[in-house]
Formats: sequence, structure tokens, C-alpha cells
Amino acid sequence: MAQRNSNLTTTGVARIVETEDQVLVVLNTRASYSELLDCVQAAKKLGAWNLRRMAAERIVDELNVVGRRSQSDIEVAVKNIVYTMFAEANDMHSLKNSALRCEDYLASFEKKYPNLGEVNKRLDTAFKPLVDELLILTTDDDARSLISISSILRRLERPDLAVFFSRRALSQDNNNAVAMTTLGAALIDVVENEEALSVLTKSLKLKPNSVKAMLATSRCHQEMGHYDQSISIAKTAFHLEPKSLSTALRLISAAVASKDSQAFKDAEEVILSNPKSSIKDERWLRVLAGLVSCDLGNFSQAREIHDHIAKSKPTGNIGKKLSQLRQKIDAAPKVSCGA
Repeated sequence: MAQRNSNLTTTGVARIVETEDQVLVVLNTRASYSELLDCVQAAKKLGAWNLRRMAAERIVDELNVVGRRSQSDIEVAVKNIVYTMFAEANDMHSLKNSALRCEDYLASFEKKYPNLGEVNKRLDTAFKPLVDELLILTTDDDARSLISISSILRRLERPDLAVFFSRRALSQDNNNAVAMTTLGAALIDVVENEEALSVLTKSLKLKPNSVKAMLATSRCHQEMGHYDQSISIAKTAFHLEPKSLSTALRLISAAVASKDSQAFKDAEEVILSNPKSSIKDERWLRVLAGLVSCDLGNFSQAREIHDHIAKSKPTGNIGKKLSQLRQKIDAAPKVSCGA
């Protein structure tokens, strides 16, 4: 009965949710879990923070009237609420206030839904260290603190503010290679690739063996379509830290872009065997390859990957990732799909 009275109905065909108007239509009517999650993703893509929060809050608010629910979807919704709490931060003071609001919200959510023990644990692991560190860092204004704040902001989906704080760190020390690397990575996030490459090149000149700078530079080259440079730098970083999950993940993405099958296998072996890796199924990496192929505009390859993985009927996180891949393929221009 709870399911029947809920707005989160599962009947009918899911509506297309791409524009702000379409998000509002869904939010103002009965909607399925799938539609509400689509609203969250569409609002994120559009940069519509308020709509993103409204959609995520609706999922959470209706927990008490929904009989069965996906804990992973609830976790996604709460994470999006947390991200939106930092949307209006624009300086040190407002950033600290955002961190305090986040701390209060997570505590109240855990108190209200103690039955979601595993979800609460994962949320605590994901955000508590970041919030605690922010509350300490925002009491200082030295270059080291500003760099650390910038790194945290990138994880909280505020790369634009990370750029601001990184520049501030560099204004205090214009030869700070770590600040340059952090700034370069944030600039890639906001698609300022030309400036990012310039900054990262300077960083590597100061610290030629900086693996973090190499990873950011490799990603920047890939975003700019420089696939040979990207894989070359990714291989160098992987050679320096062959057991690192970060270097392996960068290598596997660059390998897909440059169609380097051996590099893909080398990275895959490390990712699947690394005890810190949450990826234990090679199908997840194949789906990742499909998503990268979409980003490169190679939708025919992405479709081949999708169809091959779909035969195994994956569930859980792999199934969700596969659905994301299918959505990207379906949204591709018809000419690209037939290429």
C-alpha cells in the first residue's frame, strides 16, 4: 500500500528529462525513482543546483512512504544533497558555513534513518574526513592550506572555486609546483584545457618526476585529443608507480583513447588485483572503456562493448554503469552512431 500511495511509482514509461522545464514538470508530478534520478543528473549537467537539490531531497523525503527502496539510489541522492550545500560557497567564510551545514545534515540523516547503517557508514567515510579537514583549513590562509582546500573542493564538485583558491596560493608563492598541479587539474575540470596545459607544463619543469602532475597532464592531453602524448605520459607515471591505483586508472583511460591493448591489459591487472580497488569485475572496466569511447565520439565501439556486456545480464553497480553507457549511446547523434 505504501508503494501505491507514493510519488515514486514504477509504472508507465519514464519521461525524457533534459531541460530545466522538463525537470520541473517531473518534480511537480508523480514520478518514478528512475525519473527522479534522471532529474538529478539532468540538473547536474545543466548546473541547476537548486533543481538538483530538489530532486535529491524528494527521493530522501519519501523514504518513509516507499516500501522497497534501493540503498545505492538513496546514497546517490544524499551525496547530491551534500554537494549542493557547497554550491553557494564563494570565500573562506561561506565555505566554512557550508561544511558546518554538511556536518549537521549528515548527523540528522543518520539519526532519522538508523536502519540505513551501511549507507550511513559509506556517507561518513566519503564526507566526514573532508568536512573535518575543511573546518580546520578554513581557519588559515597560507598557501599550503589553500592548496588542500582546492583539492577538497574538486572532490565536492566545486572545481571553479578550487581554481580560485589555487590561484590565491600561487599569488603567495608563484613557484609552488603543487599549487600549479592543483590549479591545472581544476582548470581541466572546468574545461580550460589550454591554460591547464600551460600551468602543468610549468609544474613538471619544476618537479619532473611528479606523478600527480603527470596524471593531470595526461588527462589534459586526452581531453584535447592529443592521444599519443596522453598515453606516453600515462605510461611514464605508471612506470614510476606500477602498483598505484591512480596511475592504473589513468593508464586504462589513455589506453582506450589511443587503442593501446597492451597498456589496457597492464592497467587492468593492477586495478583488479589492488586490495584498495572497489573494482573486482573486469566487466566494470569494459563499461568504463565504453564510456570513454562515447566521450571520444566513437559510439559504434561503445555500442559493441555495451551489447557484449549486456549478454551477461549484469546487476548492481555494473548494471547501473551499463545503463549510463546505454543512455550515452542513445543520446548520440544518429550520424555518429552509424559511423
